[in-house]
Amino acid sequence: RGTDVAREAAAMVLVDDRFGAIVRGIGTGRRIFDNLRLSMRYIFAIHIPIVLLALWPLLGGPGLLLPIHLALLELVIDPACAIAFENEPAAAEAMRRPPRDTRRTLFGASELLLALGQGLALTGAIAAALGWGVHSAQWPLDSPAMRSLALATLVLGNAVLVLLRPGTRWRGNPWAWGLSLASLGLLVLLMHLPWPASALRLAPLPAAAWAVAAACSVLGAGTLSWLLQRRFARSR
Repeated sequence: RGTDVAREAAAMVLVDDRFGAIVRGIGTGRRIFDNLRLSMRYIFAIHIPIVLLALWPLLGGPGLLLPIHLALLELVIDPACAIAFENEPAAAEAMRRPPRDTRRTLFGASELLLALGQGLALTGAIAAALGWGVHSAQWPLDSPAMRSLALATLVLGNAVLVLLRPGTRWRGNPWAWGLSLASLGLLVLLMHLPWPASALRLAPLPAAAWAVAAACSVLGAGTLSWLLQRRFARSR
């Protein structure tokens, strides 16, 4: 309701002078800022095991991830960033936090270390699952079954990174659940349908292998990721 001169001189003009609208605007801004940081942390973390698996042949290991697998994984990662995190509800304590330091970067050293820990935790979960495949199931490292086991653990670990966060409203973001279940269902179809399984060099997994992949993802990557985020939240 200011004059034209005041509007021209002001750094910000409020189009709605009601106090409730101002509070809602601040809450929306905090939710967007938190979700951007969650998305960037997720992108960094999920690409660590993908890059390490892709570079494994340089260390003399088998090529578990083929170029087509990397393309398929991006079809899972991009919607998670664009849809799931965009629709993440605001944290319960968002409006009780003091204003953040405007000199602080969006993705600083602490967020980088947290994402690094999450990515390495998921890499360790994949390594544990592959160790079970070699020693218990007696599968060769370069076999389609081992490639399927690595992808299954990676996709389940991806769901862990998307869903397991301190303050997450388990029923508040159906997009995150839907995308996680859809990516897992797509992987199952690709393993069991003959033509895509042959083209992607995959093989159906027994129930024991799925149990191992789930246990490594949830108990390994999930637990460590949760502890790291709780410690990060307390330090912040």
